[in-house]
Formats: sequence, C-alpha cells, structure tokens
Amino acid sequence: MPRVTSVKKAQKSPGKCGKCGDAIGEGQPYVWWAFRYGGKRIRCAKPECAPKGSDLTQSEFYSTLYSIQEDAKLDGSTVEELEGQRDDVVSQLNDLAEETRGKFENMPDGLQQGDTGQLLEERADACESAAQELESVDCDEIDREEGESDDDFEQRKQEHLEEVQTELTDALENISI
Repeated sequence: MPRVTSVKKAQKSPGKCGKCGDAIGEGQPYVWWAFRYGGKRIRCAKPECAPKGSDLTQSEFYSTLYSIQEDAKLDGSTVEELEGQRDDVVSQLNDLAEETRGKFENMPDGLQQGDTGQLLEERADACESAAQELESVDCDEIDREEGESDDDFEQRKQEHLEEVQTELTDALENISI
C-alpha cells in the first residue's frame, strides 16, 4: 500500500480532488499518494473524500474485498435487519469467490498449477470460508422467559442485538487472505 501524505497548505494548486472533483486552491489542505506504476492520486481534505483501503490498492480482488468491508452496514435496529444485512455481505463474498474461481478456471492448465493459480484458489477458498463464518452467526430472535418483565426482556433483547452485531463485525473484519 502506498504512503498517504497530508499537506496542510498547498503552495500551489495541485488540481482537482479525484473523488468529488472540487478544485483545491493555493493554501488549502489536501492528501496525496502515488503507486509505483499509475501516477499520483489527489484528494481534498473533506472527510468523505479521505482515501479508504479500497482506494489504496491496485489489486482488483483486494479493492473489491475492501469495498465489501467498507460498505457493509451491520447496524440494524433489529436482529432481522442484521440478518438481512449479513445475507447481503455473504452474497457479495460468494460472488467474489465465484469471480475468482472463474479467473482460475480460465487459466491454462499449466498456469493453474503455478503460484498465480494457487493464489486464486486460496483467495476463493478464503472468501467462501468468510461467507460461511458470517452465515454461522446466530441471528435468531430471543424468546421471552416466563415471568420476565417488559424492561428485563427489552434489555436482554438489546444485549442480544449488540452481541450479534459484534460477532458479525468481528467476522467481517477478520477476513484473512
């Protein structure tokens, strides 16, 4: 990953922000980074234009994986919403695994046994494994216990929701490829 450099005051205008397209004038802050091949990228200092992990790689696979992680909204107000959001992320991970397997299968047989072919297989397996781990998180509603007060049940429900949310977030963040 390239190093991101922050400039507090531009000595001259570096051009336009690569994300929002706003002109960055003299004296304004901005950030930039450059890849070994591919040139310099410039962004204004707005928080919504800050570079994310998916911006800081030239790998199509990692860019997609990081985007899935960045865009995942695991913040539902009910367990059913979290389950739906989880299913969306699982579907995206399975799509990425399928796409990676397709690339592997389109390689000549001689290359499939080489380092690149093995890497594609490992990536596809890791995506499928992460999807299975996310699917294994228990998103079932809890039942009210006999004689339980409304306040106690609501508190237990909220604790369960937070626990499910934490498990899903941890599983998503700990994808290792």
